[in-house]
Amino acid sequence: MNTDLDTTYDFDVVRHRSGWEWRVRASSSGKLLMHGHAAQRVAARYAGYRALLLLLAAAPPRPKAAAIDPLFARADAAIAEACRLRLERQAAAQWVQATRRALAQSIRRALVQRAAQI
Repeated sequence: MNTDLDTTYDFDVVRHRSGWEWRVRASSSGKLLMHGHAAQRVAARYAGYRALLLLLAAAPPRPKAAAIDPLFARADAAIAEACRLRLERQAAAQWVQATRRALAQSIRRALVQRAAQI
């Protein structure tokens, strides 16, 4: 069993005279891992994707991104910080808008009162 964490897989469906052939290959080496035939393209795609799913399900579990590379952990922290700052800016903008509305309403009331006094 291949334990290389960088293994990716290619899946393709090819037309032949007698039907359709599906293939699953290891991307890095190009080695053919699974293949089969079907009369219809839809059936070949289904069988190929099913084989790919079984291949992925049988693979050993991959470690979390933070365990593979500390850069991922720093990137996640930076993204979380950016999201937090964006939410803070949105809250500040909403507060400014609410304050402007309240001030505009106060000015309108004052103008209406002054006009009523004249």
